[in-house]
Amino acid sequence: MASGLSRAEVAGNRAVSRRLESGTLAQGAEESTVKTVERMLRLAGFDPGVVDNKFTPRTTAALSRFQQSVGLPATGALDETTFGALKGVQQRVRNQDGFIGVGQSGARVMRAEQRLQKLGYNTGAVDGVYDQDTAKAARAFFRDQKDIKDYSGTQLGTGGQKKLAQETAALNHAPEHRRVKPDRAHRRLDAATVTASQARRDDGTLGVREGDRGRAVKNIQAHLKAAGFDPQHVNGVFDERTTGALKAFQRKSGLPQSGQVDPGTWRKLRDARLEARTATSPSQGMGERSAAVLRTERLLKKAGLNPGRVDGLFDRNTQNAVRRFERKHHRPVNGRVDTKDLAAIKRTVNNDVGPTTVTHGYNAGSPYKLRVARVEGKLVEEHVARAYKRMEAAARKDGVELNIVSGFRTMAEQKVLYQRWLNGTGNLAARPGFSNHQNGRALDLNVQTGSSDAVGVGAVYNWLARNGGRFGFRRIPAEAWHWEYQGKVGV
Repeated sequence: MASGLSRAEVAGNRAVSRRLESGTLAQGAEESTVKTVERMLRLAGFDPGVVDNKFTPRTTAALSRFQQSVGLPATGALDETTFGALKGVQQRVRNQDGFIGVGQSGARVMRAEQRLQKLGYNTGAVDGVYDQDTAKAARAFFRDQKDIKDYSGTQLGTGGQKKLAQETAALNHAPEHRRVKPDRAHRRLDAATVTASQARRDDGTLGVREGDRGRAVKNIQAHLKAAGFDPQHVNGVFDERTTGALKAFQRKSGLPQSGQVDPGTWRKLRDARLEARTATSPSQGMGERSAAVLRTERLLKKAGLNPGRVDGLFDRNTQNAVRRFERKHHRPVNGRVDTKDLAAIKRTVNNDVGPTTVTHGYNAGSPYKLRVARVEGKLVEEHVARAYKRMEAAARKDGVELNIVSGFRTMAEQKVLYQRWLNGTGNLAARPGFSNHQNGRALDLNVQTGSSDAVGVGAVYNWLARNGGRFGFRRIPAEAWHWEYQGKVGV
């Protein structure tokens, strides 16, 4: 018995072979061998109508379509050559699970054709029939691959279909850009590409297209790859795959899908390579894919700010994480990472308080020197700041977000608050020089209060109540939000 075929299929094939010894099988025939042929057509994806013993016009039409798909004359009659092709498809379907190839029709073939076309390969009509044009497109696709083994030249296996789906899906994104070091050679090449994009062709159109060769084509391919639309080759040959990548880029850039690099397309494509002297000059932003962004995402994740996938692409999740950081640390909220932002993120991850300055603190009206740092936009005494950063990192690991509402206050700030209280326009404030916020130890934190000022509620308060003492902080009984550092302060 032939491998993979049932006994009934083997017996049916033998019966058809014997029948063909006396001539072709054509429309109008009524015999058991017709049912075998109809079953084979249906297995190949060509609908012959009711599977019975009658060779109907619908059977003829299905057989004609099959013959066309395998490159045979579309007579609609079964001869030995056509039957041999049918048996080949039958063997493939039964023995090679998931494979599609010449002589098959159906939804899987349609998907493969659509994907091949999207990548730039010409399949002819996208009709769900794996014909010679589809096979030619598949061969061209596989010539561009290095890691697919289940392809014989006419058949597309599960690995090939998966790769085809992956590469098609990889075109479904907004244009990206990558950092490159400033280079005179790149600038000269870009200038040459501008000239090429402006050149008028014999048909009156402008630009570079399939069939062209040269350094401008190679530069275009490099920019397509930088934009995330991989043409597979950066070799200066404008082939069908380069056309597919270019059309995908044009579609995602809101440009006409001409498959031709005219001045408008080149202006957009040129932005795919971003001249950058450092990791943050220019600042990192939406659409950038680079090692610099990858390092930033890792830092954001360590800082407890979820940037989404840590993959080196500055996407909406990365932008939202940056904005959360900017808001918390009182930086301009623009969703971009400049040099100061990156330094602040690193300080957060390293629990570093950054630059410090010396000022005057007050205890019972007497001045003394304090060294203060800026944490979350607030002035905080240096020792208190370091203890707070350690406490904040521990809380973050437990899923609790701490924020400083008020830290160290200068004499001028305390005078303003005290005067407001005296005028009845502000909250209770201590006399200048006697406030706990002027001795360097006090922090007001983002604690919710309950029925009275002394009662704290919520995740932040509960975490602080359990853990604050480990980091040297003690709550003032009358104010649930007010926590004081018990360690050393002052210069």
